[in-house]
Amino acid sequence: TRSHQPCHRRGPSVKVLYDVSTFLIGSVWALCAAALMVLGFFRSISLEGGEGSRQLHIVGGLVPLHLDGTGGGREAEIVAAAFEAADMDLELVFHTVPFGRHWAQFERDSRFGAVLMVPGDLDLGGYRSPEYTLYQNGIIFRSDSFPDGLGADPLSGLTDKRVVSFPGARDIIPGLDKDHSRFGLYAERPYQFSHAAMLESGFVDAVIADELVTAHYLKRVAGHGALSDASDYVFAPAFCPTAYRIVFRDEALRRAFARGLALIRENGEHERITGRYQENGVRRDSASGTMQEECQTWDD
Repeated sequence: TRSHQPCHRRGPSVKVLYDVSTFLIGSVWALCAAALMVLGFFRSISLEGGEGSRQLHIVGGLVPLHLDGTGGGREAEIVAAAFEAADMDLELVFHTVPFGRHWAQFERDSRFGAVLMVPGDLDLGGYRSPEYTLYQNGIIFRSDSFPDGLGADPLSGLTDKRVVSFPGARDIIPGLDKDHSRFGLYAERPYQFSHAAMLESGFVDAVIADELVTAHYLKRVAGHGALSDASDYVFAPAFCPTAYRIVFRDEALRRAFARGLALIRENGEHERITGRYQENGVRRDSASGTMQEECQTWDD
Protein backbone atom coordinates (compact mmCIF):
# COMPACT_ATOMS: atom_id res chain seq x y z
CA THR A 1 0.00 0.00 0.00
CA ARG A 2 1.27 3.42 -0.91
CA SER A 3 0.01 6.71 0.48
CA HIS A 4 0.55 10.45 0.36
CA GLN A 5 1.29 12.35 3.55
CA PRO A 6 -1.99 13.49 5.12
CA CYS A 7 -2.97 17.01 4.14
CA HIS A 8 -4.43 18.96 7.05
CA ARG A 9 -7.66 20.95 6.97
CA ARG A 10 -10.50 21.75 9.33
CA GLY A 11 -12.08 18.49 10.46
CA PRO A 12 -10.74 15.07 9.37
CA SER A 13 -7.29 14.61 7.88
CA VAL A 14 -7.22 13.18 4.39
CA LYS A 15 -4.84 10.79 2.67
CA VAL A 16 -5.11 8.96 -0.63
CA LEU A 17 -4.28 5.23 -0.74
CA TYR A 18 -3.41 3.19 -3.82
CA ASP A 19 -4.24 -0.43 -3.03
CA VAL A 20 -6.54 -2.10 -5.52
CA SER A 21 -5.61 -5.72 -4.88
CA THR A 22 -7.50 -6.30 -1.63
CA PHE A 23 -10.96 -6.09 -3.15
CA LEU A 24 -10.44 -6.42 -6.86
CA ILE A 25 -8.42 -9.60 -7.41
CA GLY A 26 -10.71 -12.25 -8.85
CA SER A 27 -13.13 -9.74 -10.36
CA VAL A 28 -13.33 -7.90 -13.66
CA TRP A 29 -12.06 -4.79 -11.94
CA ALA A 30 -8.64 -6.37 -11.63
CA LEU A 31 -8.22 -5.67 -15.34
CA CYS A 32 -8.46 -1.97 -14.56
CA ALA A 33 -6.03 -2.07 -11.65
CA ALA A 34 -3.21 -0.15 -13.29
CA ALA A 35 -5.49 2.68 -14.40
CA LEU A 36 -7.21 2.86 -11.05
CA MET A 37 -3.88 3.14 -9.27
CA VAL A 38 -3.15 6.26 -11.30
CA LEU A 39 -6.57 7.72 -10.56
CA GLY A 40 -6.39 7.01 -6.85
CA PHE A 41 -9.19 4.49 -6.42
CA PHE A 42 -9.40 4.80 -2.66
CA ARG A 43 -9.61 7.91 -0.59
CA SER A 44 -9.19 7.28 3.13
CA ILE A 45 -10.53 9.79 5.62
CA SER A 46 -9.19 9.27 9.12
CA LEU A 47 -11.42 10.58 11.88
CA GLU A 48 -9.10 11.20 14.82
CA GLY A 49 -8.25 7.51 14.76
CA GLY A 50 -4.61 7.04 13.91
CA GLU A 51 -3.16 3.67 13.05
CA GLY A 52 -5.38 1.80 15.50
CA SER A 53 -8.60 3.04 13.95
CA ARG A 54 -11.24 0.67 12.68
CA GLN A 55 -11.63 0.83 8.90
CA LEU A 56 -14.99 1.04 7.18
CA HIS A 57 -14.87 0.30 3.45
CA ILE A 58 -17.69 2.09 1.62
CA VAL A 59 -18.58 1.55 -2.04
CA GLY A 60 -20.46 4.09 -4.12
CA GLY A 61 -21.15 5.08 -7.70
CA LEU A 62 -18.71 7.33 -9.52
CA VAL A 63 -20.74 10.55 -9.76
CA PRO A 64 -18.78 13.79 -10.24
CA LEU A 65 -19.13 16.34 -7.42
CA HIS A 66 -21.13 13.80 -5.40
CA LEU A 67 -18.40 11.11 -5.20
CA ASP A 68 -15.41 11.43 -7.51
CA GLY A 69 -12.69 9.04 -8.64
CA THR A 70 -10.56 9.67 -5.54
CA GLY A 71 -13.43 9.36 -3.07
CA GLY A 72 -13.92 13.12 -2.64
CA GLY A 73 -17.13 15.05 -3.18
CA ARG A 74 -20.30 16.05 -1.40
CA GLU A 75 -21.27 12.56 -0.24
CA ALA A 76 -17.85 11.78 1.18
CA GLU A 77 -17.88 15.06 3.09
CA ILE A 78 -21.36 14.44 4.51
CA VAL A 79 -20.47 10.91 5.63
CA ALA A 80 -17.19 12.04 7.18
CA ALA A 81 -18.83 14.98 8.94
CA ALA A 82 -21.59 12.76 10.35
CA PHE A 83 -19.20 10.18 11.77
CA GLU A 84 -16.99 12.91 13.16
CA ALA A 85 -20.01 14.52 14.85
CA ALA A 86 -20.84 11.10 16.34
CA ASP A 87 -17.30 11.03 17.82
CA MET A 88 -16.40 7.77 16.09
CA ASP A 89 -12.85 6.42 16.09
CA LEU A 90 -13.11 5.28 12.50
CA GLU A 91 -11.20 5.40 9.22
CA LEU A 92 -13.39 5.65 6.14
CA VAL A 93 -12.16 4.18 2.85
CA PHE A 94 -14.29 5.13 -0.17
CA HIS A 95 -14.35 2.93 -3.28
CA THR A 96 -15.88 4.18 -6.52
CA VAL A 97 -17.27 2.10 -9.40
CA PRO A 98 -19.62 3.09 -12.24
CA PHE A 99 -23.01 4.14 -10.90
CA GLY A 100 -25.42 1.21 -10.72
CA ARG A 101 -22.68 -1.37 -10.25
CA HIS A 102 -22.01 -0.34 -6.68
CA TRP A 103 -25.12 -2.11 -5.38
CA ALA A 104 -24.03 -5.46 -6.87
CA GLN A 105 -20.49 -4.88 -5.63
CA PHE A 106 -21.82 -4.50 -2.10
CA GLU A 107 -24.04 -7.57 -2.36
CA ARG A 108 -21.33 -9.92 -3.59
CA ASP A 109 -18.40 -8.73 -1.46
CA SER A 110 -18.96 -8.74 2.29
CA ARG A 111 -15.76 -6.82 2.88
CA PHE A 112 -17.64 -3.68 1.93
CA GLY A 113 -19.23 -2.52 5.16
CA ALA A 114 -21.55 0.04 3.60
CA VAL A 115 -22.91 1.18 0.25
CA LEU A 116 -23.88 4.74 -0.70
CA MET A 117 -26.60 6.04 -3.02
CA VAL A 118 -29.34 3.51 -2.23
CA PRO A 119 -32.84 4.59 -3.37
CA GLY A 120 -35.78 3.99 -1.10
CA ASP A 121 -37.25 1.05 -3.01
CA LEU A 122 -34.02 -0.97 -3.38
CA ASP A 123 -33.60 -3.80 -0.88
CA LEU A 124 -29.97 -4.75 -0.30
CA GLY A 125 -30.47 -6.24 3.14
CA GLY A 126 -28.47 -4.77 5.99
CA TYR A 127 -29.42 -1.67 7.98
CA ARG A 128 -30.72 1.40 6.18
CA SER A 129 -29.73 4.89 7.28
CA PRO A 130 -31.97 7.94 7.21
CA GLU A 131 -31.93 9.84 3.93
CA TYR A 132 -28.66 11.75 3.83
CA THR A 133 -28.47 13.39 0.39
CA LEU A 134 -30.73 14.60 -2.42
CA TYR A 135 -30.03 14.46 -6.15
CA GLN A 136 -31.89 17.12 -8.11
CA ASN A 137 -32.80 15.61 -11.44
CA GLY A 138 -34.21 17.91 -14.08
CA ILE A 139 -33.88 19.06 -17.67
CA ILE A 140 -30.87 20.95 -19.01
CA PHE A 141 -31.17 22.72 -22.36
CA ARG A 142 -29.65 25.50 -24.44
CA SER A 143 -31.30 28.82 -23.64
CA ASP A 144 -31.54 29.77 -27.32
CA SER A 145 -33.35 26.49 -28.13
CA PHE A 146 -36.16 27.20 -25.64
CA PRO A 147 -36.23 31.00 -25.21
CA ASP A 148 -39.53 30.82 -23.30
CA GLY A 149 -38.56 27.85 -21.18
CA LEU A 150 -40.32 24.50 -21.27
CA GLY A 151 -43.75 25.68 -20.14
CA ALA A 152 -45.99 24.61 -17.30
CA ASP A 153 -45.51 20.91 -18.14
CA PRO A 154 -41.78 20.53 -18.89
CA LEU A 155 -42.03 17.02 -20.34
CA SER A 156 -44.71 18.23 -22.76
CA GLY A 157 -42.32 21.00 -23.71
CA LEU A 158 -39.97 18.30 -25.03
CA THR A 159 -42.54 16.94 -27.51
CA ASP A 160 -40.80 16.03 -30.80
CA LYS A 161 -37.43 16.99 -29.30
CA ARG A 162 -34.31 14.82 -29.06
CA VAL A 163 -33.53 13.85 -25.47
CA VAL A 164 -30.83 11.79 -23.77
CA SER A 165 -30.72 10.56 -20.18
CA PHE A 166 -28.84 8.12 -17.95
CA PRO A 167 -29.51 4.34 -17.82
CA GLY A 168 -32.56 3.55 -15.72
CA ALA A 169 -33.93 7.10 -15.84
CA ARG A 170 -37.40 5.91 -16.83
CA ASP A 171 -37.59 3.97 -13.55
CA ILE A 172 -36.45 6.94 -11.45
CA ILE A 173 -37.82 10.14 -13.06
CA PRO A 174 -41.56 10.62 -12.37
CA GLY A 175 -43.60 10.61 -15.57
CA LEU A 176 -40.70 9.82 -17.88
CA ASP A 177 -41.67 6.19 -18.50
CA LYS A 178 -45.03 7.35 -19.85
CA ASP A 179 -44.10 10.63 -21.52
CA HIS A 180 -40.85 9.76 -23.30
CA SER A 181 -42.85 8.30 -26.21
CA ARG A 182 -43.81 11.83 -27.27
CA PHE A 183 -40.17 12.85 -27.76
CA GLY A 184 -38.74 12.86 -31.26
CA LEU A 185 -35.86 10.73 -29.99
CA TYR A 186 -35.15 9.31 -26.58
CA ALA A 187 -32.00 7.43 -25.56
CA GLU A 188 -30.42 6.32 -22.30
CA ARG A 189 -26.65 6.26 -22.33
CA PRO A 190 -23.94 5.86 -19.69
CA TYR A 191 -20.89 8.15 -19.58
CA GLN A 192 -22.55 11.48 -19.01
CA PHE A 193 -19.69 13.38 -20.60
CA SER A 194 -21.22 12.18 -23.87
CA HIS A 195 -24.55 13.76 -22.85
CA ALA A 196 -22.87 17.13 -22.51
CA ALA A 197 -21.02 16.70 -25.81
CA MET A 198 -24.26 15.79 -27.61
CA LEU A 199 -26.06 18.79 -26.15
CA GLU A 200 -23.21 21.14 -27.05
CA SER A 201 -22.99 19.80 -30.60
CA GLY A 202 -26.75 20.07 -31.15
CA PHE A 203 -27.20 16.33 -31.58
CA VAL A 204 -29.81 16.44 -28.79
CA ASP A 205 -32.04 19.27 -27.59
CA ALA A 206 -32.08 18.41 -23.90
CA VAL A 207 -30.54 16.23 -21.22
CA ILE A 208 -32.53 14.76 -18.34
CA ALA A 209 -30.15 14.15 -15.43
CA ASP A 210 -28.81 15.43 -12.13
CA GLU A 211 -28.01 19.14 -12.25
CA LEU A 212 -24.52 19.01 -10.74
CA VAL A 213 -23.36 16.07 -12.84
CA THR A 214 -24.47 17.58 -16.15
CA ALA A 215 -23.17 21.04 -15.23
CA HIS A 216 -19.80 19.49 -14.38
CA TYR A 217 -19.49 17.86 -17.78
CA LEU A 218 -20.79 20.90 -19.67
CA LYS A 219 -18.01 22.94 -18.12
CA ARG A 220 -15.51 20.28 -19.15
CA VAL A 221 -16.84 20.34 -22.73
CA ALA A 222 -16.56 24.14 -22.75
CA GLY A 223 -13.03 23.85 -21.43
CA HIS A 224 -12.08 21.65 -24.39
CA GLY A 225 -12.60 24.51 -26.83
CA ALA A 226 -16.34 24.30 -27.50
CA LEU A 227 -17.95 27.33 -29.08
CA SER A 228 -20.25 28.05 -26.15
CA ASP A 229 -19.79 27.93 -22.40
CA ALA A 230 -21.81 26.76 -19.43
CA SER A 231 -23.63 30.11 -19.16
CA ASP A 232 -25.53 29.24 -22.36
CA TYR A 233 -27.39 26.46 -20.55
CA VAL A 234 -30.42 26.47 -18.30
CA PHE A 235 -31.59 23.91 -15.75
CA ALA A 236 -35.28 23.27 -15.10
CA PRO A 237 -35.74 21.47 -11.74
CA ALA A 238 -38.82 19.77 -13.12
CA PHE A 239 -38.85 16.75 -10.81
CA CYS A 240 -38.80 16.10 -7.11
CA PRO A 241 -35.29 15.42 -5.80
CA THR A 242 -34.27 11.77 -5.42
CA ALA A 243 -33.28 10.94 -1.85
CA TYR A 244 -30.63 8.33 -1.10
CA ARG A 245 -29.75 6.28 1.99
CA ILE A 246 -26.71 4.30 3.07
CA VAL A 247 -26.98 0.58 3.79
CA PHE A 248 -24.66 -0.72 6.54
CA ARG A 249 -23.86 -4.30 7.47
CA ASP A 250 -23.32 -3.26 11.10
CA GLU A 251 -26.33 -1.88 12.96
CA ALA A 252 -24.11 -0.02 15.45
CA LEU A 253 -22.48 1.92 12.61
CA ARG A 254 -25.90 2.75 11.20
CA ARG A 255 -26.97 4.14 14.56
CA ALA A 256 -23.76 6.17 14.89
CA PHE A 257 -24.17 7.60 11.40
CA ALA A 258 -27.83 8.48 12.03
CA ARG A 259 -26.87 10.20 15.28
CA GLY A 260 -24.13 12.21 13.59
CA LEU A 261 -26.33 13.05 10.61
CA ALA A 262 -28.97 14.52 12.93
CA LEU A 263 -26.29 16.61 14.62
CA ILE A 264 -24.86 18.08 11.40
CA ARG A 265 -28.34 18.92 10.18
CA GLU A 266 -29.05 20.66 13.47
CA ASN A 267 -25.79 22.66 13.54
CA GLY A 268 -25.96 23.62 9.86
CA GLU A 269 -22.90 21.69 8.65
CA HIS A 270 -24.97 19.51 6.30
CA GLU A 271 -26.47 22.63 4.67
CA ARG A 272 -23.03 24.25 4.40
CA ILE A 273 -21.59 21.23 2.61
CA THR A 274 -24.55 20.97 0.25
CA GLY A 275 -24.58 24.70 -0.48
CA ARG A 276 -20.89 24.77 -1.34
CA TYR A 277 -21.36 22.13 -4.03
CA GLN A 278 -24.59 23.70 -5.30
CA GLU A 279 -22.55 26.68 -6.46
CA ASN A 280 -21.32 24.41 -9.28
CA GLY A 281 -24.77 24.30 -10.90
CA VAL A 282 -26.02 26.30 -13.88
CA ARG A 283 -28.68 29.00 -14.21
CA ARG A 284 -32.12 27.90 -13.02
CA ASP A 285 -35.15 28.22 -15.31
CA SER A 286 -37.89 30.28 -13.66
CA ALA A 287 -40.31 30.03 -16.62
CA SER A 288 -40.81 26.25 -16.64
CA GLY A 289 -43.16 24.32 -14.42
CA THR A 290 -41.90 22.29 -11.53
CA MET A 291 -43.02 19.65 -9.05
CA GLN A 292 -41.09 21.31 -6.23
CA GLU A 293 -44.18 22.38 -4.31
CA GLU A 294 -45.31 18.74 -4.13
CA CYS A 295 -42.00 17.35 -2.97
CA GLN A 296 -41.28 15.94 0.44
CA THR A 297 -37.73 16.97 1.34
CA TRP A 298 -36.72 14.32 3.88
CA ASP A 299 -38.32 11.14 5.14
CA ASP A 300 -36.29 9.87 8.08
